[in-house]
Amino acid sequence: MLKLAKLKNEEGLFSGACKLNNIRDSEIIAVAKMENVRELRTIIKAWRANRQGGKFESISVSNLSCEQECVGDECI
Repeated sequence: MLKLAKLKNEEGLFSGACKLNNIRDSEIIAVAKMENVRELRTIIKAWRANRQGGKFESISVSNLSCEQECVGDECI
C-alpha cells in the first residue's frame, strides 16, 4: 500500500501517465506540480510498483515527466 501525505492545491497525482527518459512506464506513480502545460516536468516524488515484492519503491525524479490528459480550456 502506498500512503501519501495530503496533496497541496498545486499538486497532482499521476498513474500510468509518466515517462522515464522519454519512455512511458505504466508502473510509475508520481506527484507533480500542476502547470498549464501538457507535459509536467516538476516532479516532486515518484514510486515504481515492485510486483514481485508487492510494494511501491521510491525512485529518483531525474528525467521523469508526467502527461496531463487536458490543459486549460481542453478540460471543460
